Amino acid sequence: MNAVQLRTIHKGICRFISVSILLLVSAACTTAPKKFSEFKEGTWQGKVLVRDKKASQSAILNLNVRAIDNSALRVDITSPTGTHLGTLLLKGSDAQFLNVSEKTVLKGKSDRAALQSVLRVPIEAAHFYNILFDHPITQKDWSCQVDERAQPQNCVGSKSGVRIEWVHRERDQRTIEIDHATANLQLSLFGFSPQVAEPDKAFQITVPSSFKTKKF
Repeated sequence: MNAVQLRTIHKGICRFISVSILLLVSAACTTAPKKFSEFKEGTWQGKVLVRDKKASQSAILNLNVRAIDNSALRVDITSPTGTHLGTLLLKGSDAQFLNVSEKTVLKGKSDRAALQSVLRVPIEAAHFYNILFDHPITQKDWSCQVDERAQPQNCVGSKSGVRIEWVHRERDQRTIEIDHATANLQLSLFGFSPQVAEPDKAFQITVPSSFKTKKF
């Protein structure tokens, strides 16, 4: 084998190694979970399986979620066929829930007692920011485990009895389970966009005049 052939083989090996490294790096970049704690706002698509343990009933709902971390949150809820069922709006310490089927809007403080009537689990509004933006819950009655990237793996509330577990992460897709004695929510989030379009309009609900206003 002459020197020209050796150089050709050497170049081929080097090219093969370079391409292999690029493919490995590319694969790692495409499958690595997104670190949502680096964002201050976002929009997600989602689905949730709600199991009401007391009523022995289940339902699958579609979600459109818009949030500004620790400030405002809107969740539009539709049926699998696309029918608008309701809208949950959180701004500061205030909450509203537009119930389309009952033609009512519920208003009150966004504490866990209020949200339990909507979500079936006694979870505080602030905890949804933790779920969406991957922050461990730091309240004294909560304990959390985090992974090597400081992202929460699970959080347990000793007073509320709620357990939140980040079951799966891949790119911008996550599966989160919220469990309580009263109900279980299996939440799937995907289709992330790092901004909320027209936030002034996004965090306002237009209530039809025929709807009745009630308190949580």
